[in-house]
Amino acid sequence: MICPKCNGEIADNAKFCTKCGANIEEVTKELEAKKEEEVRKVEEQKSKEESRKAEEQALKEVEEA
Repeated sequence: MICPKCNGEIADNAKFCTKCGANIEEVTKELEAKKEEEVRKVEEQKSKEESRKAEEQALKEVEEA
């Protein structure tokens, strides 16, 4: 198993890294939370982009009419 904090080799099912002393469970939870936040940000960005495109399309249609 590899420590998510220092990438050092640790024993399987270890609770703490013997190299950096990190609590594996806490570090894993923090990394998962960061990953979820990044996914949320990307989804929000996509949503904003889609809304902007829809507004531009609506304005084009109004101008053409």
